[in-house]
Amino acid sequence: MNTLPFFRLAMRWLPRLPNWLVDAACDLLGVGLLAIPRLRHNTRSNLKRIAPKTQGLARWYLQSRVLANSLRHYADLVRLPAWSSEQLRQRFEHSGLEHLRQLTETGGLVIVAHTGSFSTGLSVLAAHGLPVVLVVEAIEPPEHLELVKELRAAHGGELIVLGPNAGREVLKALRAKKLVVLAGDRDLAAQSIKLPFFGEPADVPIGPARLALRGWPVVVGTCGWFDDHRSFFRAEPIQHFQVLAHETPDQAAARVASDMLGYLEYRIATHPASWVVLQSVWANRTDD
Repeated sequence: MNTLPFFRLAMRWLPRLPNWLVDAACDLLGVGLLAIPRLRHNTRSNLKRIAPKTQGLARWYLQSRVLANSLRHYADLVRLPAWSSEQLRQRFEHSGLEHLRQLTETGGLVIVAHTGSFSTGLSVLAAHGLPVVLVVEAIEPPEHLELVKELRAAHGGELIVLGPNAGREVLKALRAKKLVVLAGDRDLAAQSIKLPFFGEPADVPIGPARLALRGWPVVVGTCGWFDDHRSFFRAEPIQHFQVLAHETPDQAAARVASDMLGYLEYRIATHPASWVVLQSVWANRTDD
């Protein structure tokens, strides 16, 4: 299905609507999307791991919130060019920006999960004058990718698209003292390692850990929504990782990836409705 005309239409009309109406529409459509079996199965499967205490109607409600927040993420994305930098900054409650500013002295990694309005949150960092570079997976068709690049670059952020030259581009950005943002919760580059994620094995990316072990400092960042739809972005203090004396490089990479995942798990579990992953992360399980 070609969604490009829909995105173009949303870019034209959504900025004209009040925020409360956009939020209400996302909440309503989130309930409606539960009628799609694949989305219903995947959100249930993921929530069984990240919010195991929710059952029955409570889990159903949380599933609808995940779907609504996924729509809210895209609604924010298409409105990015229409917002001023000041409007964008006012949409987010921030903490830990001082760690990111310190990271610009050397260049470094910002490890995030697919939580909250992460596209908008990273644009907010660019609106604060931070040199943010987001690494993204290739999107088909190419025209769709170009549109997403245009939207995400509206306030100064840069993109690196995963592909044969992505590694060199990432190192170039780091050496230019930029903040390279990488996902730590989903493998997008087919360079994964299987590690416990919420207690069960899942494929998670190994690339961020290998970069960290090359000496690049790391900040773990989190976007999310409060229950009243207000957005937040939090940055943890800078961390440095190295290979320990008794470890092989592969063992060290597995340990560092696990450490990063632990930070992301805590943030995801704290705001489970903000984890807008609509694929089944534990797809090897058949009992869902």
